[in-house]
Amino acid sequence: MKVKKRRLNYKNTIFVYIMILSFIPIIVLGIVSYLTYMNGVSEKISAQTELAVSQAKNRVDTALYNIRSYYIKEISEEELEWLIRTDIWYSDYSKLDKAAKIMAGPGYYLSYISGYSFLNFDT
Repeated sequence: MKVKKRRLNYKNTIFVYIMILSFIPIIVLGIVSYLTYMNGVSEKISAQTELAVSQAKNRVDTALYNIRSYYIKEISEEELEWLIRTDIWYSDYSKLDKAAKIMAGPGYYLSYISGYSFLNFDT
C-alpha cells in the first residue's frame, strides 16, 4: 500500500511564508534593540566607575595633602628642630617624648588613614 504525501495547498504555503517573513524583522529589531541597550548600559557603568575612582582619588589626595600640611607646619616646632640637630641622650627623654607626640600627629589622622588601602590610580 502506498502512502500519499500530502502537499500543502497554496493557501497554507502563503500563510507559512508570510509568518516567516513577518518574524524576521521582529527578530532583527529585537537583536538591534538588545545590542543598543547593552552598549548604553556598558557606557553608563564605565562612566560611573570612572567617577567613583576619581572621587576616591580626590579624597585620598586631600587626606594626604592635609597630613603633609600638618607635618610641614609642625617641622618648625622647637622640639622637632632639637630632635633633628642634636644627639639623643636618655636624660633628654621629656623632649624626645614631646617630639614623638608631635610626629605621631593627631589621633584622627591615624584612624582616618587606617581605613584606606592606597592604590596607584595613575597606572
